[in-house]
Amino acid sequence: MVNFCTHCGTKVEPGASFCKLCGSRLVVDTQTPLVKRGSTGEKKNFNWPWVFKSAGLVSITVICSIILLAIVLIYKGADYRNEQALVIPGLLLFVCSIFIGTIWSAYLSPGRTIYEPAVGSVLVVTLMNLLLGNIAGILLGWVLPFLIGIGGAKIGERLQKNRK
Repeated sequence: MVNFCTHCGTKVEPGASFCKLCGSRLVVDTQTPLVKRGSTGEKKNFNWPWVFKSAGLVSITVICSIILLAIVLIYKGADYRNEQALVIPGLLLFVCSIFIGTIWSAYLSPGRTIYEPAVGSVLVVTLMNLLLGNIAGILLGWVLPFLIGIGGAKIGERLQKNRK
């Protein structure tokens, strides 16, 4: 009897052969006792496909925040060509969009995923810095998004737990 999918962590019904969410074959190990999810000794595999899904969700929130900032600047008649005037609002909006994107990602994720949204946010920031040619941002730009991503993912997991 398998309680949770070993691939994605989704709760499965007793006697099921495949996971309803990810389709992975469920294997019962009769040699080792079943371990409930979240208890000590459980091995959780890192879910690389969810990293890329998280990166997509974070990218969507970042793009939406950039569009929102542009609309606000145009509406207020601000001089959007002045780069110095855009640095602080742009960074704040960027940080908030990463935070919201990782909350969204963890909320929608199958099972418990904390590091996957954080790594996805680092991937987004690294790709943006590559596109902008910001070498210092590539080298240093992963710490803050990772920490923001961890915080957002923890909140998203709590929201997901409350939903169920």
